[in-house]
Amino acid sequence: MDRGRATAERHRAVKPGKVRRACAGSPCALSGWRRAMRLYKVVILVNLALGVGFVFGSLWWSREVGRLRREVELARPITLTRPTGERRWSVRGIVRVVAPEINRIFIDHENIPGLMEAMTMAFEPADPTLLNGVTPGDRVRFTLQEQANRLILIGIETEAGP
Repeated sequence: MDRGRATAERHRAVKPGKVRRACAGSPCALSGWRRAMRLYKVVILVNLALGVGFVFGSLWWSREVGRLRREVELARPITLTRPTGERRWSVRGIVRVVAPEINRIFIDHENIPGLMEAMTMAFEPADPTLLNGVTPGDRVRFTLQEQANRLILIGIETEAGP
């Protein structure tokens, strides 16, 4: 009987002309439009985050493209003005290894202007007899020639020095 009385009280609390909701006053009261509004807010926030990420990504890449374009513009005159044909350089260095069996000489050379920085490098002599009389530790002055995109040692002489 108590159960019947509670049901009657619930039905009496509803005003005439109103429909009572099944979830009224319970945790499921956020059903319907409130739940839709929560979902709508989440969708808006996700879209906003994606939009902000897209904008910042676009700005970063536009700066990066600008930097790369400047690098290309700086490099273009160098590649366009490079002379074709054979070029020669006269360079100083110290012999590190003489390897006649593989037809190479390793020289720790100074900066070669317009070609490369100072480093130790193996050079192929145009004539294997150029390696005769040269020993590791000798200070040398040598001449390089570019032939078919290769550097060839065309002359070498020892220098007197400390």
